[in-house]
Amino acid sequence: MGEQPRSAREPNLLALTEELRAIGELGAVLAEKAEDRERFQRVLGIAETLVSGDWTGPVRPPADVTEQWFHVSPLMSADCAAFDASGRMLLVKRNDNGLWALPGGLVEVGETPADAATREAWEEVGLQAEVVRLIGLYDSRSTGTDTPFQVVHLVYECRVTDADRLHVSEETDDFGWFSRDRVAPLSPGHEVRVRDAFMMRAGTLAQQSIC
Repeated sequence: MGEQPRSAREPNLLALTEELRAIGELGAVLAEKAEDRERFQRVLGIAETLVSGDWTGPVRPPADVTEQWFHVSPLMSADCAAFDASGRMLLVKRNDNGLWALPGGLVEVGETPADAATREAWEEVGLQAEVVRLIGLYDSRSTGTDTPFQVVHLVYECRVTDADRLHVSEETDDFGWFSRDRVAPLSPGHEVRVRDAFMMRAGTLAQQSIC
């Protein structure tokens, strides 16, 4: 199997510190043991101290940095709409609800949404692809996505570069290529995204969808 797709952008020290902050914040929430939570809190403190110096300008008070970091915003997700030579779309069967969906997931700190779309396709089913264009942006509240949180979904049309060794993963039970008129039962929220992806591919979507 080939290597996982990686961004060509080289992170600077501030970007690495922001990624360190994200790891510490997530770990502090998910860690089960008190001592592990304390360690992740320490990671957060180190990241705060590092970034407060800004490295390119005057030192900022840590409280100012923390206020910017913890502004609550909607989550961001990216999907990969990949097509084969016959115009069929790759869908994965999720193991949490048994329904089908575009490969995709939350964007991580330090990567672009486009990078996240191809990374998720790799992680979920072993597909290597490259982004062609943005299909649309979708608000989870208006598309029926089954989530208690507000999520902004970005969907990208992707060109397949290697699909010879597709496989299931911890997140997927199956995968398949589907034509527009024979799509499997879709996970909530994916109906409009899959529809628009087929329309964009066929040239019948007048503009990028924003909803």
